[in-house]
Amino acid sequence: MPVGTGVLSLPHYHRMKSAKIVCLDYSEQMLQQAMTSPAARGLHQVKFVRGDVGNLQYLDGSFDCVLSLNGLHAFPNKMAAFHETYRVLKKGGTFTGCCYVKGQNRITDLFVQAFCVPMGFFTPPFDTAASLEERLRSMYREVKVTRTGSFAGFVCRK
Repeated sequence: MPVGTGVLSLPHYHRMKSAKIVCLDYSEQMLQQAMTSPAARGLHQVKFVRGDVGNLQYLDGSFDCVLSLNGLHAFPNKMAAFHETYRVLKKGGTFTGCCYVKGQNRITDLFVQAFCVPMGFFTPPFDTAASLEERLRSMYREVKVTRTGSFAGFVCRK
């Protein structure tokens, strides 16, 4: 979550025939793009849902895994998103993904402030690599954070 256009995630779901997958996004436009993309063809185990990551309509412990590719930096209420993704994970479940982190590259930070924020693609405040790792460690029992330039990848186990 969010699924966005699905370009990064949908192609992998063809190998996961027995999985029940929910692709959630707040944007109806993004959901439509994902649902009608060539990568979505034949994905009968995938359900597309419009929803708010900061207020998920799922029971506690509903999911084995929550995937957030390039989403956390876009959410207006990041704390609610962190808490909701944690809440819907089963004990032992995995929260994984990647997001923009500030302070790693001055040019990227300027681009985010000058273009991504005004266009509504990213919403401040933004974590640094250290604050993201600290936040995740305060919630999850196992945390691995890697960084590539201005993006941090993470794998967390509840």
